[in-house]
Amino acid sequence: NGRFAFARNFTLAGNFSLGLLRRYRSLLESTDFRPVVKIPYYLRYSPSISPTADLPQEVYAVELHLSESEHYEVVLDALVPYLSHLPDTKAPHFNVDLDFLPKQPLPSKFDVNASFTDVAGHSFSCPLAPLRLAFRSLFLPLFLPDDFLTREAKACARKQIFEELWTQIHENRAKTGSVGIESIQTLRGRRGNIEKDVFRCLTPFVVDLQDNFVSVAVFLPPRYHLLMKFQLEEELTRIALATDNWKILPHVSEFLQNI
Repeated sequence: NGRFAFARNFTLAGNFSLGLLRRYRSLLESTDFRPVVKIPYYLRYSPSISPTADLPQEVYAVELHLSESEHYEVVLDALVPYLSHLPDTKAPHFNVDLDFLPKQPLPSKFDVNASFTDVAGHSFSCPLAPLRLAFRSLFLPLFLPDDFLTREAKACARKQIFEELWTQIHENRAKTGSVGIESIQTLRGRRGNIEKDVFRCLTPFVVDLQDNFVSVAVFLPPRYHLLMKFQLEEELTRIALATDNWKILPHVSEFLQNI
Protein backbone atom coordinates (compact mmCIF):
# COMPACT_ATOMS: atom_id res chain seq x y z
CA ASN A 1 0.00 0.00 0.00
CA GLY A 2 1.53 3.28 -1.09
CA ARG A 3 0.23 5.20 1.90
CA PHE A 4 2.45 3.34 4.35
CA ALA A 5 6.09 2.28 4.38
CA PHE A 6 6.67 -0.85 6.45
CA ALA A 7 9.96 -2.68 6.76
CA ARG A 8 8.49 -6.12 6.15
CA ASN A 9 11.89 -7.76 5.79
CA PHE A 10 13.60 -5.56 8.35
CA THR A 11 14.36 -7.00 11.80
CA LEU A 12 15.88 -5.51 14.89
CA ALA A 13 19.16 -7.13 15.78
CA GLY A 14 21.44 -7.25 18.79
CA ASN A 15 20.72 -4.85 21.64
CA PHE A 16 17.89 -3.18 19.74
CA SER A 17 15.54 -6.17 20.06
CA LEU A 18 16.61 -7.36 23.51
CA GLY A 19 14.29 -6.10 26.22
CA LEU A 20 12.61 -3.58 23.93
CA LEU A 21 9.42 -3.45 25.99
CA ARG A 22 11.46 -3.06 29.19
CA ARG A 23 13.38 -0.16 27.64
CA TYR A 24 10.12 1.35 26.44
CA ARG A 25 8.59 1.11 29.92
CA SER A 26 11.71 2.69 31.42
CA LEU A 27 11.33 5.61 29.02
CA LEU A 28 7.73 6.17 30.08
CA GLU A 29 8.57 5.95 33.78
CA SER A 30 11.52 8.36 33.65
CA THR A 31 10.99 11.55 35.65
CA ASP A 32 11.63 13.84 32.68
CA PHE A 33 9.06 12.11 30.45
CA ARG A 34 6.10 14.50 30.31
CA PRO A 35 4.20 14.07 27.03
CA VAL A 36 2.36 17.25 26.09
CA VAL A 37 -0.80 17.51 24.02
CA LYS A 38 -0.56 20.73 22.02
CA ILE A 39 -3.86 22.25 20.93
CA PRO A 40 -3.80 25.26 18.55
CA TYR A 41 -6.06 28.08 19.70
CA TYR A 42 -7.21 30.74 17.25
CA LEU A 43 -8.11 34.12 18.70
CA ARG A 44 -9.43 37.09 16.77
CA TYR A 45 -11.33 40.27 17.38
CA SER A 46 -14.56 39.44 15.57
CA PRO A 47 -15.79 42.13 13.12
CA SER A 48 -19.34 41.38 14.31
CA ILE A 49 -18.49 42.82 17.74
CA SER A 50 -19.00 46.56 18.10
CA PRO A 51 -16.42 48.24 20.34
CA THR A 52 -17.88 50.16 23.26
CA ALA A 53 -16.59 52.09 26.23
CA ASP A 54 -16.24 48.70 27.96
CA LEU A 55 -14.60 47.03 24.96
CA PRO A 56 -11.87 49.11 23.25
CA GLN A 57 -10.93 48.88 19.58
CA GLU A 58 -7.37 47.83 20.41
CA VAL A 59 -6.46 45.44 23.20
CA TYR A 60 -3.03 44.62 24.60
CA ALA A 61 -1.48 41.80 26.65
CA VAL A 62 -4.42 39.45 26.23
CA GLU A 63 -4.03 36.69 28.82
CA LEU A 64 -6.01 33.49 28.31
CA HIS A 65 -6.86 31.60 31.47
CA LEU A 66 -8.41 28.12 31.41
CA SER A 67 -10.41 26.57 34.20
CA GLU A 68 -9.06 23.50 35.98
CA SER A 69 -10.02 19.87 35.31
CA GLU A 70 -9.56 16.89 37.57
CA HIS A 71 -8.16 14.95 34.61
CA TYR A 72 -5.42 17.47 33.71
CA GLU A 73 -2.64 19.40 35.31
CA VAL A 74 -3.21 23.14 35.48
CA VAL A 75 -2.92 24.66 32.01
CA LEU A 76 -0.49 27.57 31.90
CA ASP A 77 -1.95 30.92 30.83
CA ALA A 78 -1.26 31.95 27.24
CA LEU A 79 -0.38 35.50 26.23
CA VAL A 80 -1.41 37.28 23.03
CA PRO A 81 0.40 40.62 22.67
CA TYR A 82 -2.13 42.59 20.62
CA LEU A 83 -5.50 42.39 18.87
CA SER A 84 -7.38 45.10 17.05
CA HIS A 85 -10.83 45.81 15.67
CA LEU A 86 -9.49 48.45 13.28
CA PRO A 87 -10.15 47.56 9.61
CA ASP A 88 -6.55 47.98 8.37
CA THR A 89 -4.83 46.39 11.32
CA LYS A 90 -1.90 44.03 10.83
CA ALA A 91 -2.96 41.95 13.83
CA PRO A 92 -6.63 40.93 13.35
CA HIS A 93 -6.01 37.45 14.77
CA PHE A 94 -3.44 35.40 16.63
CA ASN A 95 -2.61 31.69 16.97
CA VAL A 96 -1.24 30.21 20.17
CA ASP A 97 -0.53 26.64 21.27
CA LEU A 98 -2.10 25.53 24.53
CA ASP A 99 -0.21 22.75 26.32
CA PHE A 100 -2.21 20.06 28.11
CA LEU A 101 -0.69 17.50 30.48
CA PRO A 102 -3.28 14.79 31.11
CA LYS A 103 -3.53 12.89 34.37
CA GLN A 104 -6.09 10.63 32.72
CA PRO A 105 -6.61 10.42 28.92
CA LEU A 106 -10.22 11.58 29.00
CA PRO A 107 -12.04 14.33 27.10
CA SER A 108 -12.83 17.47 29.04
CA LYS A 109 -14.29 20.95 28.77
CA PHE A 110 -12.41 24.06 29.87
CA ASP A 111 -13.93 27.46 30.49
CA VAL A 112 -11.80 30.22 28.95
CA ASN A 113 -11.46 33.76 30.27
CA ALA A 114 -9.55 36.62 28.63
CA SER A 115 -8.09 39.57 30.52
CA PHE A 116 -6.45 42.49 28.72
CA THR A 117 -5.70 46.21 28.79
CA ASP A 118 -6.38 49.12 26.48
CA VAL A 119 -3.93 51.74 25.24
CA ALA A 120 -4.49 53.79 28.41
CA GLY A 121 -3.70 50.84 30.67
CA HIS A 122 -7.26 50.16 31.81
CA SER A 123 -7.94 46.52 32.65
CA PHE A 124 -10.76 44.40 31.19
CA SER A 125 -11.94 40.82 31.45
CA CYS A 126 -14.46 38.73 29.53
CA PRO A 127 -15.41 35.06 29.07
CA LEU A 128 -14.75 33.31 25.75
CA ALA A 129 -16.32 30.20 24.26
CA PRO A 130 -15.47 27.02 26.20
CA LEU A 131 -12.70 24.82 24.83
CA ARG A 132 -13.70 21.18 24.41
CA LEU A 133 -10.78 18.78 24.31
CA ALA A 134 -11.89 15.73 22.33
CA PHE A 135 -10.69 12.19 22.99
CA ARG A 136 -9.14 12.01 19.51
CA SER A 137 -7.01 15.08 20.30
CA LEU A 138 -5.12 13.02 22.89
CA PHE A 139 -3.82 10.47 20.35
CA LEU A 140 -0.02 10.36 20.00
CA PRO A 141 2.30 7.87 18.24
CA LEU A 142 4.33 5.47 20.34
CA PHE A 143 7.46 7.07 21.75
CA LEU A 144 10.83 5.39 21.14
CA PRO A 145 14.29 5.54 22.71
CA ASP A 146 16.66 7.93 20.93
CA ASP A 147 18.83 5.19 19.39
CA PHE A 148 16.16 4.22 16.84
CA LEU A 149 17.32 6.50 14.06
CA THR A 150 16.12 5.14 10.74
CA ARG A 151 12.55 5.03 9.51
CA GLU A 152 12.75 1.26 9.12
CA ALA A 153 14.05 0.73 12.66
CA LYS A 154 11.30 2.92 14.11
CA ALA A 155 8.60 1.10 12.15
CA CYS A 156 9.88 -2.31 13.23
CA ALA A 157 10.24 -1.21 16.87
CA ARG A 158 6.69 0.17 17.02
CA LYS A 159 5.30 -3.07 15.61
CA GLN A 160 7.24 -5.12 18.16
CA ILE A 161 6.14 -2.88 21.04
CA PHE A 162 2.53 -3.20 19.82
CA GLU A 163 2.72 -6.99 19.88
CA GLU A 164 4.43 -7.17 23.27
CA LEU A 165 2.07 -4.66 24.86
CA TRP A 166 -0.92 -6.63 23.59
CA THR A 167 0.47 -9.84 25.06
CA GLN A 168 1.17 -8.13 28.37
CA ILE A 169 -2.34 -6.66 28.60
CA HIS A 170 -3.85 -10.06 27.76
CA GLU A 171 -1.78 -11.85 30.40
CA ASN A 172 -2.39 -9.24 33.10
CA ARG A 173 -6.11 -8.65 32.64
CA ALA A 174 -7.13 -11.39 35.11
CA LYS A 175 -4.76 -10.20 37.84
CA THR A 176 -6.11 -8.39 40.88
CA GLY A 177 -5.93 -4.64 40.42
CA SER A 178 -5.38 -4.81 36.67
CA VAL A 179 -6.80 -1.85 34.75
CA GLY A 180 -6.30 -3.53 31.37
CA ILE A 181 -9.16 -4.78 29.26
CA GLU A 182 -9.82 -6.42 25.88
CA SER A 183 -12.93 -5.89 23.79
CA ILE A 184 -14.44 -6.59 20.37
CA GLN A 185 -16.39 -4.03 18.38
CA THR A 186 -17.85 -4.00 14.90
CA LEU A 187 -18.47 -1.38 12.24
CA ARG A 188 -21.02 -1.96 9.50
CA GLY A 189 -20.41 -0.46 6.09
CA ARG A 190 -18.71 -1.11 2.80
CA ARG A 191 -15.06 -2.02 3.15
CA GLY A 192 -13.84 0.77 0.90
CA ASN A 193 -15.60 3.42 2.96
CA ILE A 194 -14.42 2.02 6.30
CA GLU A 195 -10.86 1.64 5.01
CA LYS A 196 -10.83 5.25 3.78
CA ASP A 197 -12.13 6.53 7.14
CA VAL A 198 -9.63 4.44 9.11
CA PHE A 199 -6.70 5.73 7.04
CA ARG A 200 -8.00 9.33 7.27
CA CYS A 201 -8.19 9.25 11.07
CA LEU A 202 -5.46 6.83 12.08
CA THR A 203 -2.66 6.91 9.50
CA PRO A 204 0.01 8.22 11.96
CA PHE A 205 -0.68 5.30 14.30
CA VAL A 206 -0.70 2.35 11.89
CA VAL A 207 2.08 -0.12 12.79
CA ASP A 208 1.22 -2.96 10.42
CA LEU A 209 -0.84 -3.48 7.29
CA GLN A 210 -1.41 -6.91 5.77
CA ASP A 211 -4.18 -7.70 3.29
CA ASN A 212 -7.41 -7.46 5.34
CA PHE A 213 -5.75 -6.54 8.65
CA VAL A 214 -4.64 -3.15 9.99
CA SER A 215 -2.88 -2.82 13.36
CA VAL A 216 -2.99 0.52 15.17
CA ALA A 217 -1.03 1.61 18.25
CA VAL A 218 -2.02 4.84 20.02
CA PHE A 219 -0.17 6.35 22.96
CA LEU A 220 -2.44 8.15 25.41
CA PRO A 221 -0.68 10.45 27.86
CA PRO A 222 0.49 10.25 30.49
CA ARG A 223 1.38 6.51 30.11
CA TYR A 224 -1.48 4.56 28.57
CA HIS A 225 -2.18 2.80 25.28
CA LEU A 226 -4.98 1.96 22.90
CA LEU A 227 -4.21 -0.99 20.61
CA MET A 228 -6.54 -1.94 17.77
CA LYS A 229 -6.63 -4.71 15.17
CA PHE A 230 -8.99 -4.01 12.28
CA GLN A 231 -10.21 -7.00 10.28
CA LEU A 232 -11.70 -5.57 7.10
CA GLU A 233 -14.45 -7.49 5.29
CA GLU A 234 -16.80 -6.47 2.52
CA GLU A 235 -19.75 -5.37 4.68
CA LEU A 236 -18.46 -5.67 8.25
CA THR A 237 -15.26 -4.63 10.04
CA ARG A 238 -14.30 -6.35 13.29
CA ILE A 239 -12.07 -4.45 15.69
CA ALA A 240 -10.21 -6.19 18.49
CA LEU A 241 -9.19 -3.74 21.22
CA ALA A 242 -6.69 -3.89 24.05
CA THR A 243 -5.96 -1.08 26.48
CA ASP A 244 -4.23 -0.67 29.82
CA ASN A 245 -6.89 1.81 30.99
CA TRP A 246 -10.46 0.51 31.07
CA LYS A 247 -11.86 4.01 31.74
CA ILE A 248 -11.33 5.04 28.12
CA LEU A 249 -13.48 2.26 26.64
CA PRO A 250 -16.74 4.27 26.30
CA HIS A 251 -14.82 7.03 24.53
CA VAL A 252 -13.18 4.49 22.21
CA SER A 253 -16.62 3.16 21.28
CA GLU A 254 -17.89 6.66 20.56
CA PHE A 255 -14.80 7.47 18.48
CA LEU A 256 -15.14 4.30 16.39
CA GLN A 257 -18.86 4.80 15.77
CA ASN A 258 -18.13 8.32 14.49
CA ILE A 259 -15.01 7.43 12.53
